[in-house]
Amino acid sequence: MKFHITLPQNLLEMDRLNYHSINIEDKNGKREAKRLSATDWLEIASCQNMKQRKRMIQLYYYSEKNNYMVAGTTNKPELMQEFFVKFGDGGVDVEPLALLYKAQVYQLADHLGVVPEIINRPPSPDTYSLPVSDKEFYFCLDYEILDLLLYAHKNSISFENIARGLGLEPRQIARVFKDFKAKEQATWHLREIAPTVMGG
Repeated sequence: MKFHITLPQNLLEMDRLNYHSINIEDKNGKREAKRLSATDWLEIASCQNMKQRKRMIQLYYYSEKNNYMVAGTTNKPELMQEFFVKFGDGGVDVEPLALLYKAQVYQLADHLGVVPEIINRPPSPDTYSLPVSDKEFYFCLDYEILDLLLYAHKNSISFENIARGLGLEPRQIARVFKDFKAKEQATWHLREIAPTVMGG
C-alpha cells in the first residue's frame, strides 16, 4: 500500500477550497482518494515534517564533522509561498537559490552541467511512498506559469497586462492571487522569529 497527499488541481478553472486528500494505491495499482479532515491533515503533516527535520539533523552531522556549511535548495517561488518546513529544509546556513525563480534554477543547472536526469525529474517534496509533484502537493500550478504569476503579483502588474501576456482571463488571475494570499496567511508563522521572553 502506497499513499500521497494532494490539493485540488483546478485552481485556474474554478473557485475552490484548499482541502487535502489522501490518495492510496494498492498492490494492484488501483487508487482511491478521500478528503482528509483538518485534524487528520494536521496529524499527517506533523509526521511528514519529522522526515524533513531528520534530514537536516543528518546534514548538520556531516557539516559539523567536516567543518562545512549546509546549503538549502529553496527557490524564490517556494520562499514566496513558504513551501518549506521550519527547522527542516528551511533550517540551513545559506540559501543560494532563494532569489531565483524555478526557470532560472533550471537554466543555472543546465549552465553548470547538471545531468539531464536530475534536471528533468519532476519537482517533488519527496515525502510519501507514492510519488507526488510540488504542483499536486502545494502549488496547484505548473512552475512555468507559477513563476510568471508570482512575478506579476510581486511587481503589481495589472490584470490586463497579465491576461494579455499569459492568455488568461482576469478572473483566473484573481483566483490565483487569492490563493497566493491564502497561503501567505496560512504560513505566517514560518516568517516569524521566535519571541524573546524577558526575565524579571
